[in-house]
Order: sequence, then structure tokens, then C-alpha cells
Amino acid sequence: MNSKGGKNKGLLGLFISVQAVLIILKVLGEISVSWWLVLIPFWAWLLIVGVCLIAMGILAMELVYFIRYSTSVELNELWQSMMELRETKGE
Repeated sequence: MNSKGGKNKGLLGLFISVQAVLIILKVLGEISVSWWLVLIPFWAWLLIVGVCLIAMGILAMELVYFIRYSTSVELNELWQSMMELRETKGE
């Protein structure tokens, strides 16, 4: 995020700006829609953050599974059998 000139040019800044304008218009009575519709940028931001957190959780579980599997006894036994096969094939 670029802090030059005090401007926040990220996606979060866009969501906050749109949300602020909609809330001000709703409070001033310029728009006559439900608060649920006024808060759409907030719900969209929550949805994006939620999806990212779920994806990170899935990736973390996959990483834990991979680490467990790669250090498992079965893999070590497979490695040993491959080394034995290589030694017998070389003779």
C-alpha cells in the first residue's frame, strides 16, 4: 500500500471509501434503501476475507498432511527398499 500523499490505493481503501459514501448518503436521507443494501461493500469485504481464510486453512491442512506423509514409516520403508533394489541391481 502506498502511503505517499496519505492516499490508500488498495482494495480495502476502495471498499472503505465506497462504504463511507453510502453510509453518509443513507444518514443524510439522500438514498432510501435498506441498511442491508447500504452495507453491501462491507458484506463483500467479509466474503472476500472469509474465502481467503478458508483457502489458507485448506492449504495449511494440506501442508500438515504432506509433512506427516513424507516423514511416515511407509515412505521410509519404500526408500529403503528402493536403495536395496539399487544395490542389488548394481551388482
